[in-house]
Amino acid sequence: MKLRHLMLAAVAFTAMASTTSANAQTPAFSVTGPSGALANPPFTLGYAFSASQAFSLRGLGVFDADLDGLAESHEVGLWNSAGTLLASSTVASGTSGTLIADFRYATFAGLTLDAGTYRIGALYTSGADQLLFPDNGGVTTSATGFNYLSAQFGGGSALTDPTAVVGGPTSNAYFGPNLLASAAGVPEPASWALMIGGFGMAGGALRRRGAARTRVTFA
Repeated sequence: MKLRHLMLAAVAFTAMASTTSANAQTPAFSVTGPSGALANPPFTLGYAFSASQAFSLRGLGVFDADLDGLAESHEVGLWNSAGTLLASSTVASGTSGTLIADFRYATFAGLTLDAGTYRIGALYTSGADQLLFPDNGGVTTSATGFNYLSAQFGGGSALTDPTAVVGGPTSNAYFGPNLLASAAGVPEPASWALMIGGFGMAGGALRRRGAARTRVTFA
């Protein structure tokens, strides 16, 4: 029974490692620039970006200008270049969303996506929450393999694929939304340590069990 308990402990360590990997993610983009209110909602505002390698999508978020919570909830979606909605979440009003570097996120277990071009958009039904409107110089990559392409938008009071393009790479971007991502299938160092620790416990238990069952008899 003791061995069984130790094996279960090893599994628990591995589960903890997976949880650690899932929760410690990086925003795809960092943004600096002038902020402002949306003048003529409703709109789905966002941008197109490319990923040069497969990645794990871990959350979708919205800019929180004063870091004191959102005035309203926002639906956020991610589409591929063919216009297929791949993931969507609602970032709740207030402070319940996970705050990471000026953005509040609705996080989830993870979705593995291939390298390619994507569009992200957040629905703004009013001007209650401010946005960032930086030019391309104010958008920097935080997670490896991502590249900002252009500002995008879609009209209407429902979340929609933001296919309309505003200018080019030097035009103002809409932040708006952001995403949490990590390299697909690569555990973090802390995860490796926990997994190794868990399996080490199980291995040690097996050795001790074998030693305890060794008997020496004399004629």
